[in-house]
Amino acid sequence: MPVPPAAREDGATADLDARLRAWAQGIDALEAATELLIRSGLARPVHPWVCRAPSVDGGPDDAWIDFAAVSAYVGPMSPGERRVLLFAASLSDVDAAPSVRLGDLARVRAPRLALLLAALAHAGGRRGAWEERAPR
Repeated sequence: MPVPPAAREDGATADLDARLRAWAQGIDALEAATELLIRSGLARPVHPWVCRAPSVDGGPDDAWIDFAAVSAYVGPMSPGERRVLLFAASLSDVDAAPSVRLGDLARVRAPRLALLLAALAHAGGRRGAWEERAPR
């Protein structure tokens, strides 16, 4: 179940979010997919597609999202969560990431739909899309 934004503001979560954003930085599609998972509560340490490894320079752990592996984990998810996760994976443009049927997205409820539209706009180069379409 997604975590409300207010509940996600603890230090460890904010740190993970920052590291995931840093990992995706510079590639619009990857940034959009990562931000979508962060804002929808699907980029928490307990999620198996959120990966961590010790940093090679001794700093904080490296963090990334294994978009190619998400289809292995969608079975027990709610339909809404499954649609968001698969959309993010497809949007990421990562090789071997699962694709999503656009018709399935028509069933997404308004709050999640705003996130999907913001992610799509960001992937298309509109960096202000998050504030325009899905403000916190």
